[in-house]
Amino acid sequence: MKIGLDFDGVLANAVEMKVQATYDLFGIYIPPAKMKKKFILGEKLLTNKQYEDMRCHMYGSPEYHSTMRPVDGMAEYINKLWIGNTFRIITSRNAEWGHLAQEWLWNQGVKDIPLYTVNRAPKTERAEGLDVFIDDDIKKLKELKDTVKHRFHFIWPHNEHEINKKVAEPVKSWEEIYGKILEIKKDKEFKDRQAGRWR
Repeated sequence: MKIGLDFDGVLANAVEMKVQATYDLFGIYIPPAKMKKKFILGEKLLTNKQYEDMRCHMYGSPEYHSTMRPVDGMAEYINKLWIGNTFRIITSRNAEWGHLAQEWLWNQGVKDIPLYTVNRAPKTERAEGLDVFIDDDIKKLKELKDTVKHRFHFIWPHNEHEINKKVAEPVKSWEEIYGKILEIKKDKEFKDRQAGRWR
């Protein structure tokens, strides 16, 4: 199985980092459940310039990355899936921020997964050939509808309003992702055996 992963919101808990960076820069506390651009601008918690300044300040900072926590179970379940599967990370970060993400992964013990940056462009080209893709951004998953068969939407309090089962299946943990991938693999192996009988 070829498995594709987003970085922020799937491997790393960037929401906590955004909350801290917003407070450090502007003295404004925005709760994690509101840490989505749509909410922030819609409720005028920050201006668009402030939001972009926060992103640049945070994503470009080694100090913030040093305190960023992994999504619960990330390394454990990647390790469980390691044999018999391949992984690819495709992130909307730019190259500089992607380098910090790669360093963070090494510090988490995740050292052998290639990471590609697309800088807010569609992930379609880099996702070619994947069986599975997991992202917390429903818009990115919608762009992959004709490219990746099995799409999973990682749900957090700030994005649960975006659930769209026609685009991607919602998941809330790495334990759930692990179970779904095993189901897909088992189904694929069964179909392959059935096809072999008819040759």
